[in-house]
Amino acid sequence: MKRLSWSWLEEGQVEPIGGYDIKEGYVVVWGHRSVDAARRVGWSDIDAMVVPQDELDTLVQSGIDNLSGEGMTADDKAEWS
Repeated sequence: MKRLSWSWLEEGQVEPIGGYDIKEGYVVVWGHRSVDAARRVGWSDIDAMVVPQDELDTLVQSGIDNLSGEGMTADDKAEWS
């Protein structure tokens, strides 16, 4: 997470996060690590894509985001393959 936070400070946001809207606000579907990194460096606004709430698309995109995460073990990645 330190590396990602430093990247936000040096390069800014590279890709938008994604989520869908609900009555109370928004649900982050992918980009949880980016949200955490943005908070750590003091950002209060970031780019996001609002997508329709579709269970299959949500699961697939969440898996893609998780597969690119540094904290995942080989076994975790294998579960998504």
